[in-house]
Amino acid sequence: MPFILLFLALINTPFAYGIGEVQFSENDSIRISEIAISGNRRTQNQIILRELEFNVGDSFLASDIEIILKKSRENLINTSLFNFIDIVKDVDTSSLMLKIQVNLIERWYILPYFAIKSAEENINSWWGQKNIEHLSLAMTVVDNNFRGMREELILKTNIGYDRSLGLTYSIPYVNKQKTLGVMINTEYGAYKEMILGIEDYAYCFFRSPENLVLTKYSAGAGILWRPLFRTTQQLNLEYHNASFLDEVLDLNPNLVSTRKISYLRIYSKLKIDHRNNKAYPTEGSYVDLIITQTGLGLLSGEKNMQSSFETNVRFYQAISKRLFWASGMHGVIAKNASKTEYFGQEIGNYNNEMRAFENYRIPFTEAFISKNNFKIQVIPKKVKKIPFLKTETFSLIHYAVYLNAFFDLAYVKPDWQRNPLLNRRALKSNFFYSSGVGLDVVTYYDMVFRFECSRNFEFNSWGFFVHLRTSI
Repeated sequence: MPFILLFLALINTPFAYGIGEVQFSENDSIRISEIAISGNRRTQNQIILRELEFNVGDSFLASDIEIILKKSRENLINTSLFNFIDIVKDVDTSSLMLKIQVNLIERWYILPYFAIKSAEENINSWWGQKNIEHLSLAMTVVDNNFRGMREELILKTNIGYDRSLGLTYSIPYVNKQKTLGVMINTEYGAYKEMILGIEDYAYCFFRSPENLVLTKYSAGAGILWRPLFRTTQQLNLEYHNASFLDEVLDLNPNLVSTRKISYLRIYSKLKIDHRNNKAYPTEGSYVDLIITQTGLGLLSGEKNMQSSFETNVRFYQAISKRLFWASGMHGVIAKNASKTEYFGQEIGNYNNEMRAFENYRIPFTEAFISKNNFKIQVIPKKVKKIPFLKTETFSLIHYAVYLNAFFDLAYVKPDWQRNPLLNRRALKSNFFYSSGVGLDVVTYYDMVFRFECSRNFEFNSWGFFVHLRTSI
C-alpha cells in the first residue's frame, strides 16, 4: 500500500522542467524578452530571425521551450549558411523572462568549385572504361549568401565532354512576410558526343570528330512559396530548345524524329522537410511530390511529350545515442513515355540511384525503389581546429564517422521501345535486390564521403563504390 500511495502522489504531482539549471513547473509560462545574435558578419539579422520559431514577446510553456529551440537550431542548420550554431538561454526566475543568445560561425559563402564529371554520370561507371574523352572539368562559382540575404548566385561552366555555360539566381523572399521567393536560370550546351541509347545495360555513345551532335539551350523562371518553416512549394516554367546532327536521327529514330525540337516544361515540387540535418539526417522525416509536364502544345510543332509523377518518402530514427535507422521510398511513373522522344528514366543514374546498380542502366516507365540503412556512429561528432588557418570559417571543422549496413529493393517496369540498340541479358524478374556495408565520413560544408562494398543480386556482381552525398 505505501508504494501505491507513493505512485499516486507522483503521477498527480506537476513535473518540473529545467531550462539551464533553473526548474519550472509544467504550467509556468515563459516569455521571450530578448533575442540577441552574434557572429553573423554577412548574414542579415532578418534572415536569421526568419528561421527562429519564436519572436520577442511570445510566451511558451516551460515544457515546450527545449523543443522550440531545437527546431529553431535545425532550421538554421538547414539554411547551409553556418558551420556552427549555439543557442544560449538566460532566464530571469523572478519574472519568468527568457533571453535568447544565438551564436553563429558563418561559412565562407563565395566558393569556387572544381570537379571532374563523367558522361556516365558517376565515377564508378566511368572507371570500367576509363575513357578520357568522357570527362569534363566542371568549374562553378557560387555565392550562397548574396548580399547577406540568403540569395543564391551560381555561375557554372564545363569544358571537355560537357561544354556548357549556365547561370542561376534565386531570391528566397520578395514579400514582407518572407514566404514568397523567385528564381531564374539559363543554360547553353554544345556537344560533340552524346548518349544515343543503352546497350548491354550501359550507355551507348555517338561521337562526331568534326561536327556538334547536339546543341541545347534552356531558360526558366519559378516561384518558391514557404508558408511554414518545413513546407515549401516550387513551381517552374522552362523553355527548352535542342538541335541534333542528322546522323543521330538515322542511328536511333526512337530517340528523336526531327532535327530541331522546342518545348515548354512545367515543374512542380511540394516538399515537407522535418530532417534534423538535410546534408546527413539522423532524425526526422522528408516527403516530396514532383509533377512534371513536358510539352504543353503551345509552341509550333510541340506536342505532349511526357507527364511524370515522382515522390520521395524518408524516415530517420535514432534508436540510441549511436544507433540509427533510415528508410526511404522513391517512386516514379512516366506517362506517354513509350512515345516520348529524347527523354527517359533509368535505374542507376543520379536521380534513381540504387546501391550496387551504379554500373547498370535499366530504362523504365515505372519504378519504385526502397532503401534501408542501419548505421552505427563509430566516431561521434568532434570539433577540431586547424592551427595554420587563422579564420574560424575554415579552421574550425567538425566531423563524424558512421559504419552502416544496407538493403535496397526495387520494382521496375522496363522500357525497351526507346532503346532499339539494347543488346541485353534477360532480366531475372522485375524485382531487384542489393545489399552491402559502407563507411560514411561527414564533415563541415555539408560534405559527405560514402565508401561502400555492395552486392547486386540481379547481375550477381560485387562492387566497391564511392559517392559524395548521403544515400537516403
